[in-house]
Amino acid sequence: MPTFNIATVNVEGDDLILIILDHAFGDKKFEAQSEILMEFQKRAVAAGYKGNVIPVWSSAAGQINFMAPRHLHPFFKTVTPQYIAEHFKKQLSW
Repeated sequence: MPTFNIATVNVEGDDLILIILDHAFGDKKFEAQSEILMEFQKRAVAAGYKGNVIPVWSSAAGQINFMAPRHLHPFFKTVTPQYIAEHFKKQLSW
């Protein structure tokens, strides 16, 4: 059963489900990333979470990467490893 660390937050009125993914997610083609996100979205809704799934992952160089709507980029640029340690306390499993 896969288990992923998540955080639920509201940013600028948008409910979001932030999910930590392996750095390999960033190496996938856009189509593969989109398919993965659709599956996570379906699983999150089924688990009772509200909002859009936003993937967060670290690059090989340790930089925090994300895939989010442009108007949310300022928030995601402030996400640090410390923020992740403090906020990603929930889990999504199936």
